[in-house]
Amino acid sequence: MTKALVIGSNGQDGSLLCTLLHKKGARVFGIDRVSGEQTQSFVRFSALDICDLPRVNDLLAEASPDEVYYLAAYHHSAEQRKPPGEVVALSLQVNTLGLNNVLAAVADSPTPRARVFYAASSRVFGDPAEDVQDDNTPMAPVCAYGISKAAGVYLCRYYRR
Repeated sequence: MTKALVIGSNGQDGSLLCTLLHKKGARVFGIDRVSGEQTQSFVRFSALDICDLPRVNDLLAEASPDEVYYLAAYHHSAEQRKPPGEVVALSLQVNTLGLNNVLAAVADSPTPRARVFYAASSRVFGDPAEDVQDDNTPMAPVCAYGISKAAGVYLCRYYRR
């Protein structure tokens, strides 16, 4: 039986992914930053600060997943009135530092062959000249979210090597 860890399991995409994985026969572990109402009884759920590396290491060792889905994200909207420095710090904390902790924990775990899926964003391309982007489109983010997601893509490439 496949064991899957979904980070950001209480969000819309995470919730849908947990359901899909469960229907495919996977044992599903869910992580979210708050312990809110858990509506999926088939998910073994934990509240966790992904920026807490020792706790991330402990959870990965306990779950020993075959697949890790990193859907956690901090996205700033225009309606929020936060100083730019705070927006950048929060974006990097969740979208990059948290991801680094997960990738490091997977690399150091007893099951280092676990596959990691990172949900990036089209924001990594910024304002591209072409309407359609592909693997050859250069990353040129122009917002904090895009910058942090692009950094996450590079982190994944680093750990893959």
